[in-house]
Formats: sequence, C-alpha cells, structure tokens
Amino acid sequence: MGFRIGRKKLIPRGLPFRIKRKWLYIALIALSCIVVFLIFGLLPLLGPRLSDQQKQWKEFQGDDPKSYPLEVMSHGYRMVRAYRSEPQKAQRAQSRPSKLVEWEWKVVIKNKSDRDENVYVNYLLVDKDHLLVDVDYMISPKPAPAWETVTIEHKTEMVYEDLPRIATGVWEISWGGGKGSSQKRTRGFPDK
Repeated sequence: MGFRIGRKKLIPRGLPFRIKRKWLYIALIALSCIVVFLIFGLLPLLGPRLSDQQKQWKEFQGDDPKSYPLEVMSHGYRMVRAYRSEPQKAQRAQSRPSKLVEWEWKVVIKNKSDRDENVYVNYLLVDKDHLLVDVDYMISPKPAPAWETVTIEHKTEMVYEDLPRIATGVWEISWGGGKGSSQKRTRGFPDK
C-alpha cells in the first residue's frame, strides 16, 4: 500500500485489499439472485392465494319436483384461481390493481319431458344470511334434449375480498319461451 507523492497531491495506488475475480463473480451472482427473488418470488407471495379446500368442488344434491319437466340432479361451485388484475394503461392514473378470483359453477339437469327445452341458468353465491355475494347470469340458452341429462358449466370472476363471505351456491333455471318465461325455478339454499 503505497502512496505516490506527485505535484503536492497524495494519490492512492490501488485498494488496501485485493479482491479476487471469483469473489467478484460470486457477489454479482448473489446480487442478481436477490433481484430475481424480489421481482418474481416476492410478488406472488404478496398476491391473493387460494387454499386447496377452496379449489375443491362444493357439490349439493338437487331436487325432484313432481310437476316440473326439468329436474336439477346436483349443483356446485369451486374457486379456480386468484390473481391480481392490473388496470389498463388509460386507467392507471385513476385506479389501483384489484385482486380477483376466477370461479366456476355447474348444474346437472335432467329433462323429464317429451320436448327439447332451452335452459337458462343463473348461479348465485350467497352468505350465511342468504345475502348475495356474487352472481353469474347465463345469457345464451343451453339445449336440454328430451329425456336426457345435461351438465351446464360456466366460469366467471369476482372480487377476492368477498371470498370469506361465501356460504353456499343457489341456482335459478328458466326454460321454454326465454328468460322472461313464467316457467322458472329457484332453489339451492341449505335447509336450516
């Protein structure tokens, strides 16, 4: 460690310790691993998550009404995935990222009549007081051929913060002359 005196200035000559090249590479690799973890590893840990139990189907038995041509054999719902939705570029100044849950439902319907029917299904998620948490309206009808059983499924999304409120699923079906038809049934609340 020497200093050189030249023109009245002390100029250091090298560092007081020597860094070997391998330690420099190890330090750079460690730093890059930390950066990669912060970018790709930490963000998913902070994002919304679903438990294995929430991803399982919650299925309920249907009913068998005597005077209706359609019998709901069973129905159920499950959560598919939770994720963070970033706002579009034009909306970034006004809105924040939102946490969403993709969920799906299914209703198994048996047509007990001699006619083919077009079936509309709405599926509602409700809380323990039967207040609405989320609803999915099916806009286009699904065919239910005579004397056959069909499974109607659909996926939609809801706000992640509402997830703990869900107690059960409720179905509503209508058939015949369209959604405004008087042939409509709603059921699915558990017996108290």
